[in-house]
Amino acid sequence: MNPLVGLTIEEAADQIFKRAVSSLELTEAVLARIEETETLLHAYVAVFADRARATAQQADREIGRGRWLGRLHAEWGNKFGRLSEDELRSAQRTRWPFKDRPFGDVVAWVNVELTKNAAEIGYARFLHAVRA
Repeated sequence: MNPLVGLTIEEAADQIFKRAVSSLELTEAVLARIEETETLLHAYVAVFADRARATAQQADREIGRGRWLGRLHAEWGNKFGRLSEDELRSAQRTRWPFKDRPFGDVVAWVNVELTKNAAEIGYARFLHAVRA
């Protein structure tokens, strides 16, 4: 087994940051491991290897330009980074269930929910894999 597939996400990010490994190398290692184990685990409905490789190559290009966090981070920063502190403290942009709450509370809540969703998806994939 390729040691790259045993890295935690933090370790993998650190290796990519140090440029000890590329996003594409890590992706190829994971794809190879999926190919080795999928007939036993049945953990994936579909594997989009070409899309994964293209995304990894794009990430490597962005990292090469000094952009580490990707498009989603940039879009999030562009949307909310332009807001003033007064706009974030205002309830003008909020709706139910946050009516009369500062918009900054909504932004913080969305960050927490996205993080929880990512963790839940990862855990569901784990449970599916061990159930097989």
